[in-house]
Amino acid sequence: MANYYKPYQEKASTICWYMLARNEGRQIYFVNRRRLLSYDFSTNIYRDLNPPQLKSPSYYMGSHRGLHFFTCEGKSQLAAMRDKDGQGLEEVYRLDFAESGRGYSLWRNGVVPGEIVFINFYGSDLWVTTQKHLHRIDVAMGKVLERRDETLPKMFIQGTRGYSLYGSYYTVFDFEAGRMLCDERRDRFAYEGKEYSAEYTGLLLHEGIFYVSVRVSGIFFLAAFDVQTEEFVWHDLWGGWDIQSVHIVGDRMIAHSRDEVRIYQRAD
Repeated sequence: MANYYKPYQEKASTICWYMLARNEGRQIYFVNRRRLLSYDFSTNIYRDLNPPQLKSPSYYMGSHRGLHFFTCEGKSQLAAMRDKDGQGLEEVYRLDFAESGRGYSLWRNGVVPGEIVFINFYGSDLWVTTQKHLHRIDVAMGKVLERRDETLPKMFIQGTRGYSLYGSYYTVFDFEAGRMLCDERRDRFAYEGKEYSAEYTGLLLHEGIFYVSVRVSGIFFLAAFDVQTEEFVWHDLWGGWDIQSVHIVGDRMIAHSRDEVRIYQRAD
């Protein structure tokens, strides 16, 4: 297995971690699941943009083309918000999936209102997955363009294709053509010459390498998966908490779990 990264500062101090949400010119945005902060490079001022008009709990789902998206009302609604030049967020539109996303839930043993599970962005499209349905939406207008009887996990896009390693499945979706290319079970992970049952959470797709958190028998690995060869090419053993985020800046990679931050350097 190739040595893609080596420890640079293996165990850094635990910090209050905010993930980079969006970089738009002089404004940069950070999020820690529920709170959204903006930072203005010209004034060096941070602002808390948590939308007060949304009933708690609301969850930040991502940003695209100047809009920030939050779920609310028990995750049945998706609110699109716009930053008012660092002064707070204003609502642009809101979509309700309680009826259109309604489906049978094994967990609740019955038909339940639609709940937003994943959202994905591609070009002018917003793809919203509820329990059993996939909705394609005009991201600027909030108009539903189509509804399908299929689902998409959180995808990481390179070119026209989205890639996902989630749970025990590997998924590839062509967003330009709007069709599934691969959706197969891949629940085996090799470590020290043996194969183990595994579950995955995708974190970052960078230059054709997909960085994922891998759960194997109660312990976690940070692993790199080559989307061309569809093979794991690197891994590092962590501990009992899943890796929550990965960022790459230059030749450094920063990874974060609940109680640890590790910094790696690219190995030439």
